[in-house]
Amino acid sequence: MTQRGSVLRYYAPRVLAALASILFTFALLELAARFRVGAVGSREHLVLAARKSWTKLEFNQHHSRLGWMPRPGVQAKGRDLRWRTKEGPVVPGTNEDADVNILDYGIRSNGQPVPSARHPRVLAVGDSFTFGDQVSDHQTWPAQLEVSLGVRVLNGGVYAYGIDQAVLRAELLAPIHRPQLVVLSFIPGDILRATVSVRNNAAKPYFEIERGRLILRNDPVPAPAQGLDPFRRIFGYSYLVDGIMNRVRPDYWQAGPRTRAHDRGAEVACLLMERLAKLGREQDLQVLVVAQQPRVNQFDSAMSDRLLGCARSAGLATLSLYPALQALADRLPERYAGFYFGHMTEAGNRFVAQKIAKRIRRRRLLAPAPGEPAP
Repeated sequence: MTQRGSVLRYYAPRVLAALASILFTFALLELAARFRVGAVGSREHLVLAARKSWTKLEFNQHHSRLGWMPRPGVQAKGRDLRWRTKEGPVVPGTNEDADVNILDYGIRSNGQPVPSARHPRVLAVGDSFTFGDQVSDHQTWPAQLEVSLGVRVLNGGVYAYGIDQAVLRAELLAPIHRPQLVVLSFIPGDILRATVSVRNNAAKPYFEIERGRLILRNDPVPAPAQGLDPFRRIFGYSYLVDGIMNRVRPDYWQAGPRTRAHDRGAEVACLLMERLAKLGREQDLQVLVVAQQPRVNQFDSAMSDRLLGCARSAGLATLSLYPALQALADRLPERYAGFYFGHMTEAGNRFVAQKIAKRIRRRRLLAPAPGEPAP
């Protein structure tokens, strides 16, 4: 027997025994990690789930144009979406008790009888403040706007959307539903989201600016599993590895294939207002751009004011909720505090709906249907 054969014969069983011991130990630790969180039989890919329930496939679906949207047919409670708050008492019908129902095209139900009309009069698009995180269907501001105006309103808001995704969603839904008015609501964070190509491990569309024009990237948006390196693709199913990596290298473990695309969010958002104006001309509809406020002092209003200025330059109607909310916070701080528990409460959403309805009436953005008075 050659010397090489003797070495292999000596070390091979020992190497195999060591590997078997390592695999056995890993399996025991993995089982313990799964027992600890009550997920022994789970097949969920933890990197793709990104620790946010709305990324799970039972609530959400990949969209090649938008990145993600609510899955039609979902009937869930807030607890299923991990809607919790440490601020103030839990109000029945909100947070964990909230009712969430998703209709065709990822539209959220308004939780009430639909006004009789062949086509909706208003399409609302935006982020989680429009979608209505932490409240029931009938408590969102689009649902309360429907009551205030007495016309059909579609809630096309989607959690975690950037302003780029909100505009793209309006472009997709408007030709299908043919509304008379699109209301785009945004918070300053939505402008910053327009700078990234990945959010919470989900790829998203984004725009770059070339020679003064918007160029859409990530079109089509890659499916969630694409872009993950082999280590995360394989070990993303391991609760043991997930627990370790979220402690030692969360920046790597939770990151997508590319996150920050550029730092020109404000410029992109401004050019998107021209894109919205073009949509209005092509679909013969009005557009109202609304600056919503997460909380007083959370964001400077300068970013929102700049975007509203771009919207006005593009010929769009605008509304800033900052002055009214700031005045309320100064004059009646307790009432203002009741408008938020992370996102807006039913009272906060009612305030938003009333202000939007007032602006719609004042600017006459909705023409009366035949035989109907103006909203």
